[in-house]
Amino acid sequence: MNETLSQNADELAPIFIVGPPRCGTTLVAEILGAHPNLFFPSETHFYEEIRAGAGKGLIKSKTQKGDRALDDTLGLFRKYQYEEDWKRVETPGFREQVEKSWEEQGPGLPNLFHAFMSLQAQNEGKLRWGDNTPRDVFHLKQILTDFPNARILICSRDPRDFLLSYQNKWKKTWHINQSRIRALYHPLTTTLLWKSSMRQLEVLNQNCPQENWMLVRYEDIVANPEETVREICKTTGIKFHSELLDVKTNNSSFESKNAEGIFRDSVGRWRKDLPREESWFPERFAKNEMRLLNYPTEGASDVGKPSAWKLLRQFMRFPFALLSAIRSNRSKIGPLVPYLLRRVAPMLRRP
Repeated sequence: MNETLSQNADELAPIFIVGPPRCGTTLVAEILGAHPNLFFPSETHFYEEIRAGAGKGLIKSKTQKGDRALDDTLGLFRKYQYEEDWKRVETPGFREQVEKSWEEQGPGLPNLFHAFMSLQAQNEGKLRWGDNTPRDVFHLKQILTDFPNARILICSRDPRDFLLSYQNKWKKTWHINQSRIRALYHPLTTTLLWKSSMRQLEVLNQNCPQENWMLVRYEDIVANPEETVREICKTTGIKFHSELLDVKTNNSSFESKNAEGIFRDSVGRWRKDLPREESWFPERFAKNEMRLLNYPTEGASDVGKPSAWKLLRQFMRFPFALLSAIRSNRSKIGPLVPYLLRRVAPMLRRP
């Protein structure tokens, strides 16, 4: 039996926003979430937490495995501490609604996820749902198997600005998570995360019709917001509204929490705020991907040369930083070996 979603009409096709974190995924979700027909909750992590570990065979509702999958899905927002979202899915009767909708649609985790997301959308008065989970970039093939008509927006950003933002990501998290987030950063591991994510463009080229996906560069949103958002609307099949450009929140690592809008001064900020011994790593280890996405490395000479001694220190720190990152993030990554393989495999493919 095919586990592909039973009902997947083009006009209601789900929208997945993926890519490296700190590269505009939250901004794009905020923009599209302002559309009167679109519902975007916080990051679900369904594919990493539920779908990836399900194994073979259809999971049916009202079975022991089905009950566990349903409960785990309903618990995702609480696990990742999205309070507004977990309150929405923990309202009385919502579990029963999801279970009934899943049973009507048929067995399989794609139908569970569709029931979970579409019922939230309906309860918010929206017709169509989308998912903004950056790490789903490593699950694109499975997503396109489950939702063949899905629209995919893969976000990108100059990896040096990405490093700078990722380095300061802890400032935008709950205080109980700040030490864990700070432990995740090292210029080499973060560069490889960006490189591996961008290598997933090949998955889209091979498995998704060109008209169903779009590369969204953060720099393009900042420089030409209306033009870029119109292209996003065209790809996702929705009507452009000027209100989409009226961004009410911000997820910047640097701006005040009370600031709103799209911040232009975050582009190229690495030149003055990122140490040369860190900006060197993407220029060395992700050079091909940078060129492919029109992020030039030639102009970096104006920020000086890195210190050989400081580079050596970074390389010496790398194994310890990697182990620290894995240990700090252990509760968030599920089975370790599959998690690492999903991130390493794209870099092993020939570009």
